[in-house]
Amino acid sequence: MCKHLIEIDNYIKNKGIEELFRGKAWSENCNEWVYYDCIIDIKKFKEKFILNNCVTIHEYNDIKVANELGFFCNNCKDGIMGFSPNNEQSKNKMKLE
Repeated sequence: MCKHLIEIDNYIKNKGIEELFRGKAWSENCNEWVYYDCIIDIKKFKEKFILNNCVTIHEYNDIKVANELGFFCNNCKDGIMGFSPNNEQSKNKMKLE
């Protein structure tokens, strides 16, 4: 995980959240992505962590393919994703603040 996201990654791991996937994800435009079995409270995380300008919010909702919300590093092409709270599939997922 890149230096811009490693603090968030370590925080989530230390909370004991299950890691669902880590590796090269869906396209050539990404490097290391990790998916966690939770909803990441983006607002609370932005208050808790100092994020470099290269880190942006990534959200993708598709009831057939994906349901993700998290942080993406535009420099390193790494991402940390949880489930999007705006999706019916996420209604029973734990919210991590």
